Amino acid sequence: MLFFLGSLLLFFDTRDCWVARSQVVSPPYLVKESRRLFALFNLNTHIVIMLRVTRLTSHALHIARISQARSIAPFRFASQHVRYTKSHEWLRRESDGDKMATVGVTDHAQKALGEVVFVEAPEVGKEFGKGDVIAAVESVKAASDINAPVSGSIVEANDELAESPELINKSPLEKGWICKMQLSNPEEVNDLLDEEAYKAFLVEDEK
Repeated sequence: MLFFLGSLLLFFDTRDCWVARSQVVSPPYLVKESRRLFALFNLNTHIVIMLRVTRLTSHALHIARISQARSIAPFRFASQHVRYTKSHEWLRRESDGDKMATVGVTDHAQKALGEVVFVEAPEVGKEFGKGDVIAAVESVKAASDINAPVSGSIVEANDELAESPELINKSPLEKGWICKMQLSNPEEVNDLLDEEAYKAFLVEDEK
């Protein structure tokens, strides 16, 4: 008990001495140093917040770039109504039973061709069999024939390609379409490749 009381008295005595000393000895530089450290803490806090905001912004821009890249990918309009050939033409119908189809070259084809400088469009009203040459594309590197994915007759040609052949490079799957066909045998569409099969073909073709 006496030991406990002695320790308690010693504690209060030590504490009072420290308090008295701190009250008596309060050098101004300690106050200034405390303020400086506090200001430095606030500055560091702001820097950390700015770094985090910058990282979040960079991440958001990265996601936006990915989304934009995906929006112009070779299979942007990929659906069950789009088919591909091994000679890199695509054919798109609005529905499975539709006898009208739009034809063009794939993004893979335009990249292989390079800068397109001339397009020989098909003649409207002319009939073609599956695999027949319906158009020709010339680039700075080579010339290439465009084959009919299926049998049918040409009902419309893309006249814009005469003045702007580069549309095949810039928008091969939309504005750079070649022609529109009236299918004479819609069942032939089933022989074409769907998106997954065309992707697999490209992988094998590059080996």
